Amino acid sequence: MLVLLSMFIVGQWGDFGGNAEWTLPDSTDILIEDTLGAFVSFGCDYNYTTGDMYVICLVDSGYYFGSEQGRVVFQSTNHGLTWENIDATQYNSSAEFKNIGLVATRGDSFYTVGHMYYTGADRLYIRKNWWDGSDWQHTLLSTFSTSNEFHSPVLVRDDFDPNYLYLGYIIHCASPDDDSIRLVRSTDGGNTWPDTVYRSYIDQYDDCDLTISDSTVYFTYLYSWPDYRRARTRTYRNRGMSSLSSVNIKTTSDTLYWDIRNVNIGATTTVPDNGQLVYTYFIQEDSVAGGFNLLYKYSTDGGANWTSTIDTMLQGLTASYPCDIRGYQAAPNEYINIVYMNAPLGGMVGQNVWKWSSESDPTNWHTADTVSPWLLFGMYSELIYSPGAAASGSGVIYNDVNGNLWFDAPWIISGIPEIEGNEEFTISSNIVHSSDQIRLSHAGVDIYDLTGRKIQTVNKRIWDLKNASGEKVGSGIYFIVSKKTGDRKKVIVVK
Repeated sequence: MLVLLSMFIVGQWGDFGGNAEWTLPDSTDILIEDTLGAFVSFGCDYNYTTGDMYVICLVDSGYYFGSEQGRVVFQSTNHGLTWENIDATQYNSSAEFKNIGLVATRGDSFYTVGHMYYTGADRLYIRKNWWDGSDWQHTLLSTFSTSNEFHSPVLVRDDFDPNYLYLGYIIHCASPDDDSIRLVRSTDGGNTWPDTVYRSYIDQYDDCDLTISDSTVYFTYLYSWPDYRRARTRTYRNRGMSSLSSVNIKTTSDTLYWDIRNVNIGATTTVPDNGQLVYTYFIQEDSVAGGFNLLYKYSTDGGANWTSTIDTMLQGLTASYPCDIRGYQAAPNEYINIVYMNAPLGGMVGQNVWKWSSESDPTNWHTADTVSPWLLFGMYSELIYSPGAAASGSGVIYNDVNGNLWFDAPWIISGIPEIEGNEEFTISSNIVHSSDQIRLSHAGVDIYDLTGRKIQTVNKRIWDLKNASGEKVGSGIYFIVSKKTGDRKKVIVVK
C-alpha cells in the first residue's frame, strides 16, 4: 500500500484562470486546527463586505470537548493564510448532533443551522451569533416522535439584502407517502420565519440543496415514488415572491431505482433576475462501465429554461462521495466551481479535486486540479470564497481522518493581490480604558509599546488590549501599525 501511495503523491495541478496555481499537495496547505477529534460535519462561508472567511465544525470528541459534542468556529481575515479560533461551545452529552452549517452575513453577526436529536425530540434550529459574545437560538420545528427526523438542512443568505435568509430541509417520516420538503424564508434577519415558499408531501425525499443569486432563489431536491426516482429544480424570482419554473432534471424507472443521488445546485451572478448561469448536478451509478458519473444540466437565463440534454462532467468515480458546487456573489462573477473526492484505490485513499467553468462556455470544464494530499479514508470538502484573492477566488476546506482541518487555495504560493491598497487605516478611539477594546478598519496590525518593542500581532479587526501572552496591557502609550498601509496610530491606555 505504501508503494502504491508514493506513486500517486506526485499528481497534476493546473493553472487557475491563467494567473495562479494550486499548491503542490501536502506542501503548503494551511492547517486550520488539529486534534479536533471526530467530525460530525462542518460548514464554511465568507462575509461579502469584509472578505473574512469562517469555518464551523461540529465535533464529538477530542481536544476541545473530551467525549461530549461541541462546535468550534474559526475566522480568517487574510484570505486563509492564518486562522483564529473565535468560538468554542460545548453541548450537553445527551444531545446527538447530526449536521451543522454556517452562513456568514454582512455586519457583526453570523448564523449557523443545525440538526440534533435531544431528549427524545429531533430538532432543527437557527442560531444567530454576535461578535460581542451574545447569541440567541430559535428552534424552527421539532417533533417528539422518535420515528421522524430532519434531513439535509441548508441555509443561504441574500448578499444584497442581509434581512433575507432562506432555509431548505426535509422531514423523514415513518408513515408511507408522508415525507415533507420545505423551503422557508425570513425577511427580518432570522428573527422570525413566517413565510413558506414551498412545501410538499411525497413517499420519500432523499436530498436537497439551495442557492441564491442576486434576488433569484434556486431549490433542487431528490424524491422517490415506488416506480421512479426524480431530481427536480424550482426557481423563484423577486426573493422568493414569485415562482418562475419547476423542471425535472432527471427521472429514472424502477429498474434503476437507486441510481441518482447527491443532488446539488450552484449559480453565478450577473444582474438581478436576468442571465444567471445555473448548474444542477447529481451522481449516477454507471451500470455498464461501473463506478459513478457526475452529470449535470444548466441554464443560461437564470433558470427560466434548462438544457434538454444531460452532460457528463466526470466519469468513473469509485464511490458516490458528496461534492460541493458554488457560484459567487462578487466579481469576477462568471465562474462556477466544484470540488469532489477522487478515490481510485478502492475508495480507501482519496484526494479532493477542483474544477471550474465559465459563462463563456458552460460545458468547457478546465483540467482538474488536485487540492489535498492523498488521505486515508478521504473525507468531505467544501468550497469557500475570498473576495479579491485571485482569479475567481475559490479555496477549499477539507478534513482528514485524524481530526485535522485544512485549507488550500491557488493564491497561497502565487500571492494575494491587494484590493484595498490605498485604504486609510483608522481606529475607533485614540484614548481608551484598559477594560475596553479598539476596533480597527482592517485586520493585520502590529502593536508596539513606547520603547519600540513589539508586544502583539492582531489578525482581526479588534484589539482587546492584550499582549502576546494574553495579559491586559498597562496604562501608557502604544502604537498600532498597519501591515497593509504602513500607517501608525498612537493610543493612550488609561485605567
